[in-house]
Amino acid sequence: MAGRHTLGELNNLSREELITIILGMQGQLDALNENIEKLIEQVHMANQYRFGRRTETMESIDGQLSFFDEADALYNPLVQEPDIDDVLPRKVKKKKAKGQREEDLKDFPEDIIPTHTVSREALDAFYGERQMPSETYKRLRHEPESWTVEVHTVDVFVGTDGEHQDEFMRVHRSGEFYTERPIVVYEYQKGRNHELPRVFYQDYEGILVTDGLSWYHLIEKKLLGLTNANCWVHARRDYG
Repeated sequence: MAGRHTLGELNNLSREELITIILGMQGQLDALNENIEKLIEQVHMANQYRFGRRTETMESIDGQLSFFDEADALYNPLVQEPDIDDVLPRKVKKKKAKGQREEDLKDFPEDIIPTHTVSREALDAFYGERQMPSETYKRLRHEPESWTVEVHTVDVFVGTDGEHQDEFMRVHRSGEFYTERPIVVYEYQKGRNHELPRVFYQDYEGILVTDGLSWYHLIEKKLLGLTNANCWVHARRDYG
């Protein structure tokens, strides 16, 4: 490689001498570019050798465990395969302690709520009735700086004409993100057959959030446009 020229030396050179120097520099630049390309190719080949596909099936780095063959490297043929019941914990269904709710609420003040009932006239307008024992339940009510137990009593009636023994009210509601025009539909049906919700949703396409009843899975299989997402709150019961 030729020596470096000062500014004064370059000013004193002739045109032919400057052309000769420039042509020589172009040759040097071409040689440098060729060497750089070869170096890049060598680095690429070295990375392929160290990290490429072939390392997935061989021990390429001495003293290190490859992520791709960890199972093969740690396998010990002398160790017996464990039983699946020993690996996966058994699901134990917890039994609800009887009277636990009463025990939890015993130290709160109580507020006796007037009985929830239906007038005789309203009952007679639909069907004959026979009053059953009233049902009492307790609900915890939060007030600023205090909690109060509400004691509710609900009168229970059962039809006596034999035609209203298995009647149900289903509630259908649009999703929480459908805010422009929310929809709430109360559907009265005489039974719990899975064909009833199938007919109701036969023209619906989308995601349906329900409880864990098995017949919601049946209608998902029969309606191609419907996806049953179950209920994420109920799903926690299996891990409780």
